[in-house]
Amino acid sequence: MTLKLSDEQRAPIQGATVELTAFHGGQAGQPQLIKMTEVNAGVYSGNLGIRKTGKWKFNGSANKGTDLFLIDEQLNLKAN
Repeated sequence: MTLKLSDEQRAPIQGATVELTAFHGGQAGQPQLIKMTEVNAGVYSGNLGIRKTGKWKFNGSANKGTDLFLIDEQLNLKAN
């Protein structure tokens, strides 16, 4: 999974700490923690082993200094 973080001027946000928790729609009791690593300027990547097709909910945060960005998304994904 890859995220691209940018500020209001579309400049990449570098050096943030980014973590996500993923929940499958039918498995809310089995969350997956995803620690993201910066792989390019403002681009963060983490491993999500998708074993179930369907709706996934992602909650998380990106922290840099005193700035905090909260992530709350739902995606329909296919199993690998």
